[in-house]
Amino acid sequence: MADPFFIHIRNLDLRNNKKSILRIDQAAIPIEKITCIVGENGSGKTSLLKLIAGLDKTSQACIDFPKLSTCMVHNQSTVLKMSVKENLTLLKDVDKSITSTLVDQVLRKFQLIQFSKSPAPLLSTGEKQRLALARAYLLNAQLILLDEPTSSLDANSRDLIESFIVEMTNEGTRFLIVSHDIHQVQRLSEHVVFLEKNQIRSIIPTYQHFSNETQKFS
Repeated sequence: MADPFFIHIRNLDLRNNKKSILRIDQAAIPIEKITCIVGENGSGKTSLLKLIAGLDKTSQACIDFPKLSTCMVHNQSTVLKMSVKENLTLLKDVDKSITSTLVDQVLRKFQLIQFSKSPAPLLSTGEKQRLALARAYLLNAQLILLDEPTSSLDANSRDLIESFIVEMTNEGTRFLIVSHDIHQVQRLSEHVVFLEKNQIRSIIPTYQHFSNETQKFS
């Protein structure tokens, strides 16, 4: 049985045309509250997130995953060509406990109620990210995987997304976040997974990561 606070990975060797994308012999990634995955471009961060989400697979890797309902939010959130409210209302087909009243409550929580009748594809990038978080929240995701959730947002939109992440964490949701934003990692995370040259170099508390000058990322 998987440890409820760790994702255990063994024998992972992801390649593309014999080029190493990600290699992990053994690792235990903590997911108690917020853990950030950091490293330079091409170090394998997004590949690791997709493997954990089950979107990519390798024939030999063993990923021992806690029994948590999981949702992945990509860097550019996909929305359906319908209204913002309809994007959430569709989830009734997945979870019969979702009601119209609950959908409206979630729209208010994520400050989207004023856009409820607007076409979702016309939302700004930040608004689409909030809609993606609202979907995960409405599905009661216990672990949310985020890939650069604020990379193209202005400061106000970034702060709003971060405030929702903190609020959801306080309510019991766990997050695994890929981020290039050093200050964001310092603000949000408890642990840092540091990737370098397609391998995990360290998994340590955030304060220890930033006290080690040899471990930097851009």
